[in-house]
Amino acid sequence: MKNIEEYDDLLWSYLDNSLSSKEKKELETKLSENKALSLRLEEFKSLTNFTKKNILATPSERFTQIVMSKIDDLGFQPKKSHWLLVITVIMTVIGCSFYISQYDTTMQLNLPSYELPLLESYLPSEGLNFTKNINLDIVSKVLLYSVTFLGLLLFDRAILKPYFKSRRLAS
Repeated sequence: MKNIEEYDDLLWSYLDNSLSSKEKKELETKLSENKALSLRLEEFKSLTNFTKKNILATPSERFTQIVMSKIDDLGFQPKKSHWLLVITVIMTVIGCSFYISQYDTTMQLNLPSYELPLLESYLPSEGLNFTKNINLDIVSKVLLYSVTFLGLLLFDRAILKPYFKSRRLAS
Protein backbone atom coordinates (compact mmCIF):
# COMPACT_ATOMS: atom_id res chain seq x y z
CA MET A 1 0.00 0.00 0.00
CA LYS A 2 1.12 3.54 -0.72
CA ASN A 3 2.21 5.96 1.95
CA ILE A 4 -0.55 8.36 3.07
CA GLU A 5 1.39 11.44 1.85
CA GLU A 6 1.42 9.97 -1.64
CA TYR A 7 -2.36 10.32 -1.76
CA ASP A 8 -2.27 14.07 -1.00
CA ASP A 9 -2.56 15.20 -4.62
CA LEU A 10 -5.37 12.75 -5.20
CA LEU A 11 -7.19 13.97 -2.07
CA TRP A 12 -6.88 17.61 -3.15
CA SER A 13 -8.24 16.71 -6.57
CA TYR A 14 -11.11 14.89 -4.86
CA LEU A 15 -11.96 18.02 -2.86
CA ASP A 16 -11.79 20.14 -6.02
CA ASN A 17 -14.09 17.70 -7.91
CA SER A 18 -11.54 17.29 -10.66
CA LEU A 19 -11.40 13.48 -10.56
CA SER A 20 -13.13 11.24 -13.04
CA SER A 21 -15.99 9.10 -11.75
CA LYS A 22 -13.82 5.96 -11.88
CA GLU A 23 -11.00 7.59 -9.87
CA LYS A 24 -13.55 8.99 -7.46
CA LYS A 25 -15.06 5.54 -6.77
CA GLU A 26 -11.60 3.98 -6.29
CA LEU A 27 -10.63 6.69 -3.82
CA GLU A 28 -13.90 6.34 -1.90
CA THR A 29 -13.34 2.60 -1.48
CA LYS A 30 -9.79 3.27 -0.23
CA LEU A 31 -11.16 5.88 2.15
CA SER A 32 -13.66 3.39 3.60
CA GLU A 33 -10.90 0.78 4.05
CA ASN A 34 -8.15 3.07 5.43
CA LYS A 35 -8.91 5.08 8.56
CA ALA A 36 -5.69 7.16 8.36
CA LEU A 37 -6.50 8.19 4.79
CA SER A 38 -10.01 9.27 5.78
CA LEU A 39 -8.55 11.31 8.67
CA ARG A 40 -6.19 12.95 6.17
CA LEU A 41 -9.19 13.86 3.98
CA GLU A 42 -10.97 15.39 6.99
CA GLU A 43 -7.83 17.38 7.74
CA PHE A 44 -7.80 18.74 4.19
CA LYS A 45 -11.51 19.58 4.41
CA SER A 46 -11.02 21.57 7.60
CA LEU A 47 -8.08 23.38 5.98
CA THR A 48 -10.22 24.25 2.97
CA ASN A 49 -13.04 25.54 5.18
CA PHE A 50 -10.60 27.60 7.24
CA THR A 51 -9.11 29.29 4.18
CA LYS A 52 -12.56 30.02 2.77
CA LYS A 53 -13.70 31.67 6.00
CA ASN A 54 -10.54 33.66 6.68
CA ILE A 55 -10.00 35.66 3.55
CA LEU A 56 -7.21 38.22 3.81
CA ALA A 57 -8.27 41.83 3.76
CA THR A 58 -7.34 43.58 0.54
CA PRO A 59 -6.83 47.33 0.29
CA SER A 60 -9.21 49.39 -1.77
CA GLU A 61 -8.43 50.20 -5.37
CA ARG A 62 -7.72 53.82 -4.50
CA PHE A 63 -5.40 53.02 -1.58
CA THR A 64 -2.25 54.27 -3.32
CA GLN A 65 -3.98 57.46 -4.45
CA ILE A 66 -5.23 58.19 -0.93
CA VAL A 67 -1.80 57.69 0.61
CA MET A 68 -0.08 59.82 -2.01
CA SER A 69 -2.63 62.64 -1.58
CA LYS A 70 -2.01 62.64 2.19
CA ILE A 71 1.72 62.89 1.56
CA ASP A 72 1.11 65.82 -0.79
CA ASP A 73 -1.03 67.49 1.89
CA LEU A 74 1.92 67.39 4.29
CA GLY A 75 3.93 69.50 1.89
CA PHE A 76 6.99 67.30 2.04
CA GLN A 77 9.89 68.65 0.08
CA PRO A 78 13.24 66.93 0.03
CA LYS A 79 16.00 69.05 1.50
CA LYS A 80 19.49 69.16 0.14
CA SER A 81 21.91 67.86 2.66
CA HIS A 82 25.24 69.53 3.23
CA TRP A 83 26.60 66.60 5.19
CA LEU A 84 28.92 65.51 2.41
CA LEU A 85 30.56 68.93 2.39
CA VAL A 86 30.83 69.05 6.19
CA ILE A 87 32.34 65.57 6.41
CA THR A 88 34.77 66.33 3.58
CA VAL A 89 35.99 69.52 5.29
CA ILE A 90 36.47 67.77 8.63
CA MET A 91 38.30 64.82 7.06
CA THR A 92 40.51 67.19 5.06
CA VAL A 93 41.47 69.18 8.16
CA ILE A 94 42.24 66.03 10.14
CA GLY A 95 44.15 64.47 7.25
CA CYS A 96 46.21 67.60 6.66
CA SER A 97 47.06 67.88 10.33
CA PHE A 98 48.33 64.30 10.41
CA TYR A 99 50.20 64.80 7.14
CA ILE A 100 51.87 67.99 8.37
CA SER A 101 52.79 66.40 11.69
CA GLN A 102 54.86 63.75 9.88
CA TYR A 103 57.51 66.30 8.92
CA ASP A 104 60.41 67.13 11.17
CA THR A 105 59.34 70.49 12.47
CA THR A 106 61.92 71.04 15.16
CA MET A 107 63.47 74.46 15.22
CA GLN A 108 67.13 75.12 15.84
CA LEU A 109 67.25 78.00 18.25
CA ASN A 110 70.54 79.70 18.84
CA LEU A 111 69.78 81.63 21.95
CA PRO A 112 72.44 83.98 23.20
CA SER A 113 73.99 83.05 26.49
CA TYR A 114 74.64 85.63 29.15
CA GLU A 115 77.04 85.37 31.99
CA LEU A 116 75.18 85.77 35.25
CA PRO A 117 77.53 84.58 37.98
CA LEU A 118 75.20 85.40 40.87
CA LEU A 119 72.28 83.55 39.26
CA GLU A 120 74.46 80.58 38.32
CA SER A 121 75.39 80.05 41.94
CA TYR A 122 71.72 79.28 42.72
CA LEU A 123 71.06 77.14 39.63
CA PRO A 124 72.14 73.59 39.08
CA SER A 125 75.36 72.95 37.22
CA GLU A 126 73.54 72.24 33.92
CA GLY A 127 72.08 75.72 33.85
CA LEU A 128 69.06 76.84 31.86
CA ASN A 129 69.33 75.53 28.34
CA PHE A 130 65.84 75.39 26.86
CA THR A 131 66.95 73.75 23.63
CA LYS A 132 68.23 70.71 25.55
CA ASN A 133 65.36 70.45 28.02
CA ILE A 134 62.35 70.91 25.72
CA ASN A 135 61.64 68.77 22.68
CA LEU A 136 60.39 71.28 20.14
CA ASP A 137 59.02 68.51 17.90
CA ILE A 138 56.48 67.61 20.57
CA VAL A 139 55.69 71.27 21.21
CA SER A 140 55.02 71.92 17.52
CA LYS A 141 52.76 68.85 17.23
CA VAL A 142 50.84 69.85 20.35
CA LEU A 143 50.37 73.34 18.97
CA LEU A 144 49.27 71.96 15.60
CA TYR A 145 46.68 69.65 17.14
CA SER A 146 45.39 72.29 19.51
CA VAL A 147 44.94 74.78 16.65
CA THR A 148 43.16 72.05 14.65
CA PHE A 149 40.89 71.32 17.62
CA LEU A 150 40.12 75.02 18.09
CA GLY A 151 39.34 75.28 14.36
CA LEU A 152 36.88 72.38 14.60
CA LEU A 153 35.34 73.92 17.71
CA LEU A 154 34.93 77.24 15.91
CA PHE A 155 33.41 75.41 12.92
CA ASP A 156 30.92 73.71 15.24
CA ARG A 157 29.89 76.87 17.09
CA ALA A 158 29.94 79.35 14.23
CA ILE A 159 28.51 77.27 11.38
CA LEU A 160 26.87 74.04 12.54
CA LYS A 161 24.95 75.33 15.56
CA PRO A 162 23.11 78.12 13.67
CA TYR A 163 22.49 75.76 10.76
CA PHE A 164 20.80 73.10 12.90
CA LYS A 165 18.95 75.71 14.94
CA SER A 166 17.40 77.16 11.78
CA ARG A 167 16.46 73.66 10.61
CA ARG A 168 14.77 72.91 13.92
CA LEU A 169 12.76 76.14 13.79
CA ALA A 170 11.75 75.49 10.18
CA SER A 171 10.26 72.09 11.04
